[in-house]
Amino acid sequence: MAERYSKSLNEATKLRDDDKGSFEFSFKQEIPFDEYSAAVGKGKGNLKLWMTEIESHNDFRRFQGVDLHTWDRVFLDLGNDYAYMTIPGNGCVNAVPRLVSVQGETALGKTVITYNGNEIFDQ
Repeated sequence: MAERYSKSLNEATKLRDDDKGSFEFSFKQEIPFDEYSAAVGKGKGNLKLWMTEIESHNDFRRFQGVDLHTWDRVFLDLGNDYAYMTIPGNGCVNAVPRLVSVQGETALGKTVITYNGNEIFDQ
């Protein structure tokens, strides 16, 4: 399992380094915006993201902040049932699977992670 995870992280890092794009998430359930904002705004919990909400609409939230695991910048756009995460520079891409694994299927439902339409971190 550790080897597979390491391989997936290496592949995700290469995608990010080559294209400088965003990782895309599709969630089966809607995201509870207020609960998410409260959690990341304090930088607490296992997610280890400390973010500030910089834009807010009924069906969309935009965050920017720091990955407390690496102290690298992270940008996150959340829709009702989707998200885009951008990790600029040389930041560790493990924030991508961490968002899904820490939240778990009970909070966000079945999640698909893609990069340029290709599934990554598949099960």
